[in-house]
Amino acid sequence: MNRSRVAVIIPCFNAERYIGLTMESVFAQTYDTFHVIAVNDGSTDSTAAILSAYSDRITILAHEDNGNHGQGAALNLGLRHTDADYIAFLDNDDLWHPDKLRKQVEVLDGFENVGLVYTNGSVIDGEGEFIYPLFKEDHYETNDVGAILLDCYIRTPSIVMVRRSILNAVGLFAVEIIPDHDMWIRFTERTQLYYLKETLTYYRQHAGQLSILRQKNMWTQGFMTLREASRRYPYSLKIRRKRRAVINYRLGEYATHEGKYIAAAYHFVRAFLNDPLRAIKNIKRILQ
Repeated sequence: MNRSRVAVIIPCFNAERYIGLTMESVFAQTYDTFHVIAVNDGSTDSTAAILSAYSDRITILAHEDNGNHGQGAALNLGLRHTDADYIAFLDNDDLWHPDKLRKQVEVLDGFENVGLVYTNGSVIDGEGEFIYPLFKEDHYETNDVGAILLDCYIRTPSIVMVRRSILNAVGLFAVEIIPDHDMWIRFTERTQLYYLKETLTYYRQHAGQLSILRQKNMWTQGFMTLREASRRYPYSLKIRRKRRAVINYRLGEYATHEGKYIAAAYHFVRAFLNDPLRAIKNIKRILQ
């Protein structure tokens, strides 16, 4: 069991192109009281060999069957091997600004009521070139329970650091549904969130990420995420209907792109019934 103030958990799957750059951004941090746990989630490329080059500075884990079990299972494996006070997550192709860990630790040290702190960041392409900011200039954290349920604005675990005591209370990542969205929802039900507006994370978008089919499946899983959240917490009917509308709208988009117009119509009707005003606005945009 690793013991330090901060644990950095990096799930890795076929990450040979970027994992070296990702690791170097971690070891360039101005905060140094941390340990790194890299979980090789059944990679079939040279990820294992690249990770082994850092074996004197990191803990390398794999599932017992050396298989690929997905993001949630990989993160949970890492969590079981640390009892650090604070946990930071990093996708295997993203990068951090050198001050990222230090500034998040300062927030958690300074505000005992905060259980999760996230940063602004830049979306970058496969070559590291800037595309757009993760959050607009006017973004702020409302701490309204239900906000992340409606709109998962925490788009990547790479911008997040959490307090371990709150993580112990909410439990490990789900493995059968979208793990990070579900986790951030559970945090909003238990604790306060804090937004650092500085650009401290670089979130990479590139060929080889989620396929259209997997993205569609993630939205389908959104219904299960909503059901689980509704069992835990007394969300209003209005919030639950709005979330159903968003999910149906997205699934209607995918069906339209696939030429499945009957299925698209079904989802758009469901979106309309749950949130008529927003549905009309979005459907008009699609049909233009």
